[in-house]
Amino acid sequence: MTTTSTSSTTVDYGTAIRATRIRPPTDPRTSLALWTRTAPHRDHPFSSVPVRSAPAGPSGRFVTGEGDEVVRTYRLPAEETLAATALHGDSGSVDWLATYRDWGALLAALHATDVDDTRRVEPPARSRLRDWWSRPDLGDARRTAGRAAFLDGLSARARDHLDDVLGVDPSPDGVLVHGWAGVGHSVADPDGRLVVMVGEDVGHAPPEYDLGALTAQAVELAVFSPAGRAPSPAEVRDELLRGYAERGGRPVDDGRLADHTIEHVVRHVADFTWFADYADAELPRWSSLVDWLESNRAP
Repeated sequence: MTTTSTSSTTVDYGTAIRATRIRPPTDPRTSLALWTRTAPHRDHPFSSVPVRSAPAGPSGRFVTGEGDEVVRTYRLPAEETLAATALHGDSGSVDWLATYRDWGALLAALHATDVDDTRRVEPPARSRLRDWWSRPDLGDARRTAGRAAFLDGLSARARDHLDDVLGVDPSPDGVLVHGWAGVGHSVADPDGRLVVMVGEDVGHAPPEYDLGALTAQAVELAVFSPAGRAPSPAEVRDELLRGYAERGGRPVDDGRLADHTIEHVVRHVADFTWFADYADAELPRWSSLVDWLESNRAP
């Protein structure tokens, strides 16, 4: 999948709702970096839904880490996520189609795990998005203006459809989902196997919720990354679904997958307009992307 390297530098990055610190390995015998993930905003903690088992397979595994709803720590065999590699590193060293195929296989295993019917809740990221979508005033003039600018750029068709999608609680009939599936939550070990952090954003939703998150991210990388750095979103989707089916994943509904793909693009906009820095000039591009996805849905 990719190769890993080590450094002696501690790396910090994040937003007002999620922050990451990566400390390089201190024990040469293990070569495991210490990753500390925090949820600094008291209104947006990590999920309290337990992950009773962390599925693994020949090409990858989940790791749950240790901690609570505010701080989680992980020992991981790399010092950067695959997202960082895609954006800033040697993206040519990554077999992206294999990466997404392995993600599909891991998600199929996660979605097949038992669900505690007494604690069915939607993923925190979805609750956060629904709050942003329905809240005209975010309590800060610039953030409120960013939200309004993005929504004003959407077509009536896209807004109406998102009203319908976000008006539904997906948890009653949902499976256990990762909740924030994406290459930003995954690294590669020295043998090229996928290692995925899980637990911070788990909840219950249709399988297409996770599959749509990865598909949305692939679209965004293709649109906003320098030419040639990101794989074809269509090929990514095919490999993702291939890995999912080969591991026994549930049949995928194309319409629902399109809904959640669009939803996750909007979630990214919601998170950066509400909790991070953003450039005003970028907002029309995101509105146009959502409109394009809506107008190109499969019939």
